[in-house]
Amino acid sequence: MLAPLPLHSRASRPLQCISLVLGRLPVKCCLYPLTETVSTKGRLVYTLTMLSASWRRVAAGAAAGAAVVGAVSYRGKISAMPQSWKDKVRHEAFRPAYNNPPRNYPSPQPLFSPSFDFPKKMPPEDYKELPWMKIDFKTEPKKYLWALLDYCFEGNTECDFRVEDNRVRRWYYAPWLASRPFGREPIHGLTMDRPSNPGYIAKEDKAWEQTWAAGFYNSYGGYTIGRFWENPGKPTLTANVSFPPGTVSFKILFTQATERDVPSLEGSKVWQAAIGVPDPPIPPTASSSEAARILEQTMSARDRGPDPYPLRLIQVDVMVRDPRSEIGWVFGTFMYHKDVPAADPWRRLVPMTLQWGNDPDLTPEMYYEQGRRPTETWTNPSVRELRLLPKGRPYLGYLERANGIVDGFTSACASCHSTASAPVDRASRDGEASEQTAPGMTPDTMRWFRNVKCGEPFQEGVLSLDYSMQLNSGFGGYRQWLRRNPEPKPALSRLACFK
Repeated sequence: MLAPLPLHSRASRPLQCISLVLGRLPVKCCLYPLTETVSTKGRLVYTLTMLSASWRRVAAGAAAGAAVVGAVSYRGKISAMPQSWKDKVRHEAFRPAYNNPPRNYPSPQPLFSPSFDFPKKMPPEDYKELPWMKIDFKTEPKKYLWALLDYCFEGNTECDFRVEDNRVRRWYYAPWLASRPFGREPIHGLTMDRPSNPGYIAKEDKAWEQTWAAGFYNSYGGYTIGRFWENPGKPTLTANVSFPPGTVSFKILFTQATERDVPSLEGSKVWQAAIGVPDPPIPPTASSSEAARILEQTMSARDRGPDPYPLRLIQVDVMVRDPRSEIGWVFGTFMYHKDVPAADPWRRLVPMTLQWGNDPDLTPEMYYEQGRRPTETWTNPSVRELRLLPKGRPYLGYLERANGIVDGFTSACASCHSTASAPVDRASRDGEASEQTAPGMTPDTMRWFRNVKCGEPFQEGVLSLDYSMQLNSGFGGYRQWLRRNPEPKPALSRLACFK
């Protein structure tokens, strides 16, 4: 499902866990990174004509004082930057996208309009009355998953996941996810996730495939995110982050692969996105680091070509703050499949896995030599019965722990998310929310599969971001931007100069 990626091809080899960025490109192994100005209601302001350079400076200066985010944007190009540092940091935190819309994207069609109007108070409803809270996830995992999906999709499929238009309930985006090349694109606000190497999704697929995703939080989560980013230039780092019970986050993931590449994608929901496509393509034999370097170079351009690119729905991830879980969170994954009998392509989903713990005692020796299997993960029997995994891929998550079809099989949902953290010491690297350096010995493997309690830090020297990889990625983007744009020191007053 979203996050650091322990990498190894066999259980007997050293397991590596790389931070959210590989180089500077996000590497995802589990759930869960232009034109801009947000009005006081949080809506983007676009114009259909380009202003002259001189008039643009005048317009940008006039609008900076009135706009919430602080910079004016026009459909097609990024506006002038605001002048003050505070305006500049707000502009970066809440900008809707890293790059410009393609010039051939039809002007009547909507662009990404993020919802950053976070609630000031906790939702009045009792989380215990939420529909999945009446279901035992250990004995009825599939029913639990469907209850969560219904909650996440209600009102969103009707508005094509322009969640600011949802008439049933409010959903929110995390800030600071558009400041880097793999950040939000301008049509749907998709961020780049872990790319899939040839044959990883399906045996017919012979090329590297990009994965792009959009993530959302309900009002419980939006309240916590709003408090963390109340000052976008100085996030709240006085204590470990703790999301309240009832928090729900979900993520919809799209692949560059076509129906020919992955036959099970037939009839999938298609979104147009302003992504870049490497030319020439990534060589099929390229390593993960080589593919990451090529993709970063491609995505660095503010203009990525005249036309949007079609992406297809392949996976949905859900995570919920449920106190009945030992770690305080429950994670689930779905996979799109053409054979699911549903008229709505959003609903052609197979529930794949549900996870409520990391099975910290399930070592490679116990799995391979003693035949032990996870007890804190449910995997749908259909995964094997329908042969949903391509030949050569042993499981969805490490030693059959939970993960999605596009995620790294050497990690797991809860494992990845448990590392979400913010450094509190100066030794941490700039540009990354937390530094999870690769362990050098196989015994270190199980360090990444501990049952870290919600709101507790993964390691010393960090504050917990409570399993939120969107906060993790956003904080990494903030620190990287801050390194290039340090806050100016207050100037001495004239009176002080005479002392």
